[in-house]
Amino acid sequence: MLDMIRFRMKYRKFVVVLFVTVLLGLMGYYDNGWTAAPGLNTYINSSHGSNGEGLRPPGVNRAKTGTAVYDPRLATYATGNCAHCHEQHASINGDSPTNPASRYMIFDVEQDACFACHNGNPASDILSDFTLGGAFSIVTYHGLTSSIDYIKTINTQHVAHEKDRTDFGFSDPGNRHAECTDCHNPHTATAIDTSDTSLGPIIGSTGVFPSFRGGNWATPVWTDVFTEEIVDRLEQYKVCYKCHSNWAGVGTGTNLAQEFNVNNDAYHNIEGSANPPSSDTYGNFQITGNEWAYKMMPRYNNATNATLRNVQLICSDCHGNSDISPQGIHGSSVNHILKVPDNSPYTTWDEASDGTDGNVWCFNCHDPNFTNSGFSSGMANFHNNGKHDVNSTSSVFCMSCHTAVPHGYTNYRMLVCEDETAPGASSSFYIRGTRPGSFLLSQKTNWASSGGWTRTICHGTGSGAGGVTTCPP
Repeated sequence: MLDMIRFRMKYRKFVVVLFVTVLLGLMGYYDNGWTAAPGLNTYINSSHGSNGEGLRPPGVNRAKTGTAVYDPRLATYATGNCAHCHEQHASINGDSPTNPASRYMIFDVEQDACFACHNGNPASDILSDFTLGGAFSIVTYHGLTSSIDYIKTINTQHVAHEKDRTDFGFSDPGNRHAECTDCHNPHTATAIDTSDTSLGPIIGSTGVFPSFRGGNWATPVWTDVFTEEIVDRLEQYKVCYKCHSNWAGVGTGTNLAQEFNVNNDAYHNIEGSANPPSSDTYGNFQITGNEWAYKMMPRYNNATNATLRNVQLICSDCHGNSDISPQGIHGSSVNHILKVPDNSPYTTWDEASDGTDGNVWCFNCHDPNFTNSGFSSGMANFHNNGKHDVNSTSSVFCMSCHTAVPHGYTNYRMLVCEDETAPGASSSFYIRGTRPGSFLLSQKTNWASSGGWTRTICHGTGSGAGGVTTCPP
């Protein structure tokens, strides 16, 4: 009898301790190593929580009839209840996932738990972005492909305590992976609010930023850099840097943290520089007619050319599927996960890209008529003149003068030369296409500012190559 009383007392104490532990965890007193444990109000107001007000979806509920994920065993659980995703000790007679078993008591293995709802019924359709038809290369998807299936077959690589570069494959390339929770925190993510950058699908996930940037095209330094929580959705680049920089090794791609360095001579303004290279009075955008630029960057709808030259970009402005919700860098029918708005004719970016085909992908944002081009001298617009006329069949190609990967570059306006070898990376990533010997650029120290170009700056004074043929100096 005495032993029974002691057992009951210990059991009650255990229950109280367990209850307090769970409660404190919900209130945010514990750090789970992946990101700060969300406070109760943070989760309730997230897309999966129970607050369905405003821009936030109505929350996770697998007990709703008529949905693909309907489970009658969850009928007594309110919207947003943890049990809709977590099956604690099989307390609702849940089917424990196998091969491998879930570390987090999820009703299915990692991405499959997300896709159970995010297939269009009842939640936004993310699955379709990962299952686009056709034979595409590995770079077309974040994960699902026929050759390397980062998302579905590497179910044991991702853990919740990923803070160090080794967790992302720095010392073991075989450990590189791309799970949903590498980019999203399901306890804090919300829908996008164009007026509030503290809300969005990557809020609460983790990212990295170099400890030292250096000058033009310098290799980023990552001394004692660990993942940190994302609190502003314009910091999307930090999420991407976890895999696509030399913090964890760039794999077969390029070093984004090097390309977007705000000290480079040229870069797209991903990191939010106060004085980006395009902050002059030249260069117009596709904001008339079909207004493709606004569809690529809907948060800047109705912005003027002058405003767009100075705005901060995010990776998903250029990469993703289309302007149909949801937006995100999940998959695309265009290689390199390039984003193309519905019905846009601008779908191609390769060595043969020029204006004659009417499909150059860059024209989704940039004016295909080169109105107000900085590559000019007085009234002469060289993009619409002679060999540079992109609408002429005798024109040189875009990559005859510009880098193939237009993230950023060591040269002004991302210009390249015939004899150039891209510093810090394989030249094949940046230098492609045909650059005839008679069209070599001079040293970049001689290059003109926008609106001040002449033939001799590019080609010297003679009818042939002429000038200086070392670029960069």
